[in-house]
Amino acid sequence: MRLDFIDLPAAKPPDVHGAPIPKGFKPGLVSVILPTFNRASFLPTAMKSVWQQTYRPVELLIVDDGSTDNSAEQAQETADSWPNDPAFSAIYLRQANRGASAARNQGLLHSRGEFIQYLDSDDVLVRHKLASHVSVLQADEALDIVWSDWLVVPSGELQRHLEQANLLGLGPEETTWQATKKTIPWEPWPTLTRRRFVAQHSAWNEKTSRWDDWEYALRIMAADPKRAFAPGTVCIQGEHELGRRRDFDFDPAGVEKGLVAAREAGAALIHGSESRPEYDQLVADRYWEVFIESLHHGSHSQTSEAIKGACRYGRRTPFRMKAIFLNIFLHIGGAKATSVLLRRRYFRD
Repeated sequence: MRLDFIDLPAAKPPDVHGAPIPKGFKPGLVSVILPTFNRASFLPTAMKSVWQQTYRPVELLIVDDGSTDNSAEQAQETADSWPNDPAFSAIYLRQANRGASAARNQGLLHSRGEFIQYLDSDDVLVRHKLASHVSVLQADEALDIVWSDWLVVPSGELQRHLEQANLLGLGPEETTWQATKKTIPWEPWPTLTRRRFVAQHSAWNEKTSRWDDWEYALRIMAADPKRAFAPGTVCIQGEHELGRRRDFDFDPAGVEKGLVAAREAGAALIHGSESRPEYDQLVADRYWEVFIESLHHGSHSQTSEAIKGACRYGRRTPFRMKAIFLNIFLHIGGAKATSVLLRRRYFRD
């Protein structure tokens, strides 16, 4: 199968959420947007999981965020192994390193699908995922988003779990679903979103490089989409030594990246019309997480900003009282004494 390569021109500094995506689409088409950066060893597996989908038509948009390994060669070799399929196309977009959010936005700009599927290069889709979710969205034109369960496994066990899930997967004729007001997943892979909804709201925030999926999902939730849940496992997330959870943790720069995500999420809620207390508390919880991390690996100003953010957005009374007390204690006793205090059971819970 042909893999089209497109080198993207240097972009201007992001306007926070990238350019708006075109509203026009090809009916029934699913656009799978797959950003990657130096993950040549994982990329073919992710690509194959898209190719093996029981649903057609599909377009696969791989967005290489400035890789320096042989990702492009691996992608080409993988596509070469597929027979021509007029209902399946693949494009390899190359940009200078700007982060996963910018890569996803480029994928959106070049997409033509009625439905949008995100996938990271170290994760996979179960073969019935797209068929199941498209059938749900086509069954009710009012729905914006559908999602299902997913697995998180060590990368060495990913293939085995994928094979098992493929055997147990549900076809569209067997799929049941129900409308829900439950929170959508912070990870974008278990969801399928209607293009019209994506086009009506801000795209991925190009300022964020940590917890970008959480920040994006929080903004989507604040827009109060009409959503549904369909039973079954639809994707598998691989955890590995180069995994997302070890990219920034326990690093002063990672503390700042975490603060950026919390700031951006808080600002989006302040300016949004659908903000609710539970979403404010989610921002407060993130600030709290950064606060704990910054006590050990951040500066005093970072620690102070994090606990103040927890105070500002906290809506649960016990949480808010705890945050207010620790904010005062931090400025009196300092980070070391605050760390000791946090070991007490009340402050750990």
